Amino acid sequence: GCDDGNAGTTGDVCDGAGGCVGQAAVCGNGVIEGNEACDGSACCDANCNIKPNGSVCGQIDFLLPCLVQTCNSGACAGVVDTCPAGQHCCEIFGCVNNNILCP
Repeated sequence: GCDDGNAGTTGDVCDGAGGCVGQAAVCGNGVIEGNEACDGSACCDANCNIKPNGSVCGQIDFLLPCLVQTCNSGACAGVVDTCPAGQHCCEIFGCVNNNILCP
């Protein structure tokens, strides 16, 4: 094996002339290659960089549209209630005032 010295390439092979040639990482193929931080996960952006903590990465349940999952250190693990202050999330109904019980 050889190393072309470029952290952004992978699968380096000898070129037959004493040099080394690497293949560019392909963002979006589901394989972390070269200098990609991630590839294809919910907390991975279009350039294969980890999205910032707090970025929305999914929904908890379609019946609870105001609860969303957020990125936390590259994992879609956090939960945030998106209702404004003074409201809470109710199944199907969405955000309701805090003094109202969910049906």
